[in-house]
Amino acid sequence: MINLPIYEVENWLLNETSRSLAPLRKKAKSFVDDIVEYLKSIRREADSIVMITEKMSKEGRFDKACKVASTFSEKIINILDGFSVPQEYDYMSLSDLKKRLDRLLRTIIELGPKYIPRMSTSSFKSPIMKMDYYVKSLAKLRGKLDKFLETRYIHAKYVEETINKARKLQEEEKKLEKLQEENKENEEKLEKILKLKSDLEMKINERKEILRIEDIENDIYKIKNDIRNLLAPLDKPLRKFLNLVDRGEVKLTEKQKLLLNQTNDLKTPITSLEEVEILKELLRTIEKLILSKKLKFDKKKAKKVLRSIQIVLNENTLDKLVEKYISLRNEKRALEKIHEKDLKDVKNLEGQLKELQKEINELVKEVKSKKKEIKNLKETILSLKKELEKRIEKITNQPVEITLSLASLQSSTDN
Repeated sequence: MINLPIYEVENWLLNETSRSLAPLRKKAKSFVDDIVEYLKSIRREADSIVMITEKMSKEGRFDKACKVASTFSEKIINILDGFSVPQEYDYMSLSDLKKRLDRLLRTIIELGPKYIPRMSTSSFKSPIMKMDYYVKSLAKLRGKLDKFLETRYIHAKYVEETINKARKLQEEEKKLEKLQEENKENEEKLEKILKLKSDLEMKINERKEILRIEDIENDIYKIKNDIRNLLAPLDKPLRKFLNLVDRGEVKLTEKQKLLLNQTNDLKTPITSLEEVEILKELLRTIEKLILSKKLKFDKKKAKKVLRSIQIVLNENTLDKLVEKYISLRNEKRALEKIHEKDLKDVKNLEGQLKELQKEINELVKEVKSKKKEIKNLKETILSLKKELEKRIEKITNQPVEITLSLASLQSSTDN
């Protein structure tokens, strides 16, 4: 088995196939040379028509037929001037030549019926007949070129496709190398930023530990929830009570109105002892209305509501919760005042941490995407390598092992 580094494949394959491809290239060149000669002959006849019209013009015989002939020859010359033949005789270039030749022939043939019948002067007969002959001969040659490309030249096509795949494989390796470098940079950057994040979190935690503000905030949050839970059973009775207020059957004091507006049907917690007393007044009124059947509940529900009211009125549970809330709030405010600068520092650090986290999220996303792209590209490269080895063996009848440039790929082929 022949071992070939990927960068040597193209030259090696060209050397191996040069003997078999040389006659085909020679024949392809012959086709192109013949095409060039026919194009020159068509151009020569177009120039001849130009010369005839110029001569007739000098002799004062420039008529409608001459005008048509002049336009016809000008169009033919323009078409030919815009046509070129390939300098390389590979399959792709010759296939492109064939397509362009088709368009050229079609255009010239379409011009004939439009102009030639009106070129009635006998002086144009000879160049037109010769041009017709060369155009038909060129069309036949185009047919032979087509047959040659699709039969004998198919071997050259296969070799060229194989060489292109070798080039493609090298390009994909370069692309993979670039991706791996970019991903390494991202991973290193991510590692540094994660270290920064860890340092920032440590600084923030150290400050918060000294301040104890976060613990107090958690305790305040829990107390607010306890107050909400305590008053939750009173929500429905309160709404029924407000219906009576809306109908004018019960009147509220200004303080009671203000409390209800502030607490939004008691969904926002009571947070002062004054509010507790105002609420108690409301609850006493609601208790009387339930007992007098003005606020109607079924027996079981009424008993449950009255029990909830008694807890607030007589067991001082709400008072104790609010007192604890006020104490914690005052403690928090005192700490905030004492450690105002530290709090600002914490706030700034938390802002930095937030921005850092955004950057981390983006980098993590980028690394994940790059890794997926690298994995897919590796699979593509290895698949392309196997295909290339099979194609080379088919061309040369020799088994070949291609060595890839990147170490990461080489290790993949060994597994």
